[in-house]
Amino acid sequence: CKIHVLPFAVTHSPIQDIDIDPLIKEFQISKKYFIISNQFWQHKNHAVVLRAAMKLQNKGIAYHFVFTGKEDDYRNPAYFQSIVSFIKEHNLQSSVKMLGFIDRRKQLKLMQHATAIIQPSLFEGWSTVIEDAKSLGKVVIVSDIPVHREQLATNGLFFDPHNENELVEKIAEVIEGIDQHYPADYEFSIKAFGESFYKILTNFQNHE
Repeated sequence: CKIHVLPFAVTHSPIQDIDIDPLIKEFQISKKYFIISNQFWQHKNHAVVLRAAMKLQNKGIAYHFVFTGKEDDYRNPAYFQSIVSFIKEHNLQSSVKMLGFIDRRKQLKLMQHATAIIQPSLFEGWSTVIEDAKSLGKVVIVSDIPVHREQLATNGLFFDPHNENELVEKIAEVIEGIDQHYPADYEFSIKAFGESFYKILTNFQNHE
């Protein structure tokens, strides 16, 4: 078999009809916020964000860290509870919002209005969250792993996924408005994905 690699691009249902204000009220988000949209699997590395949130809270920086995603993993049933315990132990309830698995369009609207999207994973295949951020033209603060470099090139704020101090620095850059993020034309990515897929199909047909 001939193997092809096909990095994907995302397309979204329209979200212009969703008003952000009722959504903010529904989820009781009372501050400006960063959003982290990952399933609660251990390699998604939520802990580094919580440690950064703790440091920022101790400095008196009032932001919400909004987490969305499925809260269970059969491979590690205790993981989500460990996150909840950390939040309680360090009194992070005023800084952290856990929304669970929410409607996709609502998730995208929250991402669109976040100060930035944080993607802290220790490893990924090809991150849907990164593609969502690119398609929405959002600043993305991202773990410095090879696949994220490939997806973002230099157009991201990269941090060591094991170092919450670096994450705090990148968050501060965004809050202070000194990030160097220049949103790309995502239509180009969608078109490139379609053309690559077409070439693969054409190559397959030519070898039958």
